[in-house]
Amino acid sequence: MRLPALLEAWRGWLQGYLASELTEVSRAQRPMFCEPLHRAEQHLARTLQGLQDRLRGHVKTVLGVSLAQHEMELQVQEPSAPPLDVGYAFDTAFGLAAQVIPLWLFRRPIERVLARKTRWEVEKNLSRLAAAWRDRVSAGICELVQQAERQAAGELGTLEQMLAQKQSNESMLRRALKEAESLREALRAA
Repeated sequence: MRLPALLEAWRGWLQGYLASELTEVSRAQRPMFCEPLHRAEQHLARTLQGLQDRLRGHVKTVLGVSLAQHEMELQVQEPSAPPLDVGYAFDTAFGLAAQVIPLWLFRRPIERVLARKTRWEVEKNLSRLAAAWRDRVSAGICELVQQAERQAAGELGTLEQMLAQKQSNESMLRRALKEAESLREALRAA
């Protein structure tokens, strides 16, 4: 076997091996990759519940009206597994010298070089997979924040409608509204 054929066989093996192993890692570690998304969902749900409780307390104090408690629910969608893009660095020097290197004489050093390149490719492609999951989970967290902001804005809109209907104790309601706005800003910062 000549070196170009050996390199081509190695590349084919590496492509198949990495694709199957990275797919399995992605499937098996999905809960770990999605954990930040679920923690963000819990945090935002608690923040929304706190906002609703404060608004209900302020409205009760100012207007003497009890607001009905309703469930504010965030819809979290776990991202799908990212597509795998297995790549390997092309070694120009190896490719050029492959035609003149006698494989029978340099087989062991070449195998060591390929083993070292294999470790590098595994590490590089695992890093790519983790970055792809990070990007997908980050987009999911941004969507959750937007949902929480919409729900908080809905609560504030309801409070503003109540304020427009009843003008007594307007200054207290305006303070409560400002506090709710600050909570909304805190949600954006989270």
